[in-house]
Amino acid sequence: KYFFHSEIPMIHQEKSLTKNEIKRIISLKTKMGREKEKEFQAEGIRICQTLIESPLQLIQLYTTKKMLHEAQKLTANITVISDSLMDRFSHSKTQSGILCIFLSLKKLEPN
Repeated sequence: KYFFHSEIPMIHQEKSLTKNEIKRIISLKTKMGREKEKEFQAEGIRICQTLIESPLQLIQLYTTKKMLHEAQKLTANITVISDSLMDRFSHSKTQSGILCIFLSLKKLEPN
């Protein structure tokens, strides 16, 4: 079915993230965390799609089982996480089910 190795979907089902990974993603909610990690998070299908289509570098897409089908339309580099973990990562009261981590443009600028 797949002609090239790069076409094989990279979906990590219900991957358990380490405490450090969880802390890093949660820290991206703050300005200090974004500056330290040189990354930022985007939430929701539309904004993630727009940013994935832009020159920005996608690091990882996290999704819930409910939104997996929609997430697969955006990228093959997907990690499925629980609703409770997505709630912790989300800025919103009601999370969208899709969260992307991107490399900050500031990291691309020369020092």
